[in-house]
Amino acid sequence: GTWTISSDQLVGTPSPVYSETYSLVDLEISSTSLIEFETTLQTDAFGGVIFDRYNDGDFKFAGLSVATDELLIGHYTAKHGWVIDFSTPEEISSAQDYELRIVIKGLTISMVIDGQTKPGFVFNGVVVDGGFGLLTNGGTTTFDDLTIKTDDPAYAEPEEGEALRATYYAPEEMVVTESLQPDQLDLVASQ
Repeated sequence: GTWTISSDQLVGTPSPVYSETYSLVDLEISSTSLIEFETTLQTDAFGGVIFDRYNDGDFKFAGLSVATDELLIGHYTAKHGWVIDFSTPEEISSAQDYELRIVIKGLTISMVIDGQTKPGFVFNGVVVDGGFGLLTNGGTTTFDDLTIKTDDPAYAEPEEGEALRATYYAPEEMVVTESLQPDQLDLVASQ
């Protein structure tokens, strides 16, 4: 497929040979981290995100389906093809823009469409340790204002200024040249 920029929007169009196309984001995050996609999209088929991608025959997806008027969460394998793990009814029009937010953490995924929280889904394995990106299947999807957020420490912005750190300097070799007398120790003990 092809990905082009048109009117400051990212447009994904599948090739005549394959029904889907995706644009991957180069993220390497910890399997304990959260990732959130937020975008405005318009699709004439299915549009959304691809996640937990290991290769072309092993990934998960979530998004909007015009054909079935549903929000879909599922997975794809070379052996079984497109499998819908969860769906919820949602009137989807190919002529309308939708604000979509997808949050993925641990085993779970949740979706918010146009500010309305929808039911989520729990997979049987961690879903943040593969690849991530945008997906269109069966037609063209236009993405606008894409924001990707994570709580992964590797992407944390350093705080302004330098952090205070305690440092221990080992003293140079100590040489005792005379012994302390009892009256000197009494003085220290009284202090």
